[in-house]
Order: sequence, then structure tokens, then C-alpha cells
Amino acid sequence: MYDYEPESGYNLPPGCFDGDIDRAYGGERRYCGECRHCIESDELDRCVCAPRLKEAVAGLKGTQRWTPEYILAAVEDAVVDEGDCCADFEG
Repeated sequence: MYDYEPESGYNLPPGCFDGDIDRAYGGERRYCGECRHCIESDELDRCVCAPRLKEAVAGLKGTQRWTPEYILAAVEDAVVDEGDCCADFEG
């Protein structure tokens, strides 16, 4: 059981380490580009969040789904800043 004890001295369950504590309480900075939901666009030079894009496209009604202006507006709604991670961040 001694193998599971981290250097900090916290009594953690097997498989948990100091880094897990830091991430849980915001100690480690997360970036959208590291998330598996991130779609990096060379043309926009921005990150697009796939779940936000899915929500934005789902909000389009009828012929809006085929109109370029509405599609571009949905993409703009899904564009995120590098430090603005979605709640469903998965590294």
C-alpha cells in the first residue's frame, strides 16, 4: 500500500496522484487545443468546440441548415478562446 502514497503526504486512493488534486481544484491550466472536442481550424486560426458547434447547428431550423450565412453564424457561435474551455473538457 505504500506504493500508492504520493510525495505530498495526502492519503489518496490507489491510482490518484498529486496532479489529480491540482486538476480537480483548478491548479492546472487547461487549454481548448488540448481537449479532444477541439476542432482546430487553419482558415479561422481559432479553435471550434465540437459540442458547441453541434448545439448551434441543432438550433438551425428548416432551410437555415442549408444557408451559408446561418451555417457561418453557427460556426462563429462555436468558436472559443484558447482559455475558454468547455465544461466537458477531455484531455
